[in-house]
Amino acid sequence: MTETMVKMYVINKVGELAKTAIYRSEIVNAGKAGFEKFEAVVNNFWDRAEEYVLKEKEIDRKWIPDVVENLGEEAIHKAIKVLRVELDPKKLVQDIFNIEKKENPAAL
Repeated sequence: MTETMVKMYVINKVGELAKTAIYRSEIVNAGKAGFEKFEAVVNNFWDRAEEYVLKEKEIDRKWIPDVVENLGEEAIHKAIKVLRVELDPKKLVQDIFNIEKKENPAAL
C-alpha cells in the first residue's frame, strides 16, 4: 500500500514537472524548432524529476495527510528508479504535451 502511494505521489509530481517544463520551454525557446524545445524538456528528465520531487516533499501542505508528506527519501529514490525503467520520458512528455495542446491550443 505505501509503495503504491509513493509511486502515485511521484508520478503526480513528475507530471507536474513535465507540464511546467513544456510551458517553460515554449517561452524560453520560442524561436527554436519544436524538436529542440522537446529535447530541452526530455534531456536529463529523470534527474530533474528526482530533484523536483525531493524539493516538493519539503513543502508542508496542510491538506495533504502526514502519511503522504512524510515519505522517506529512500522510498522516493526507489520509486523514481522503478519509473526510470517503466516510463519513457519521451513518451511521457509527448503524451502530456498532446493533452495540453488539446486543452490549450492557443498556448502551445
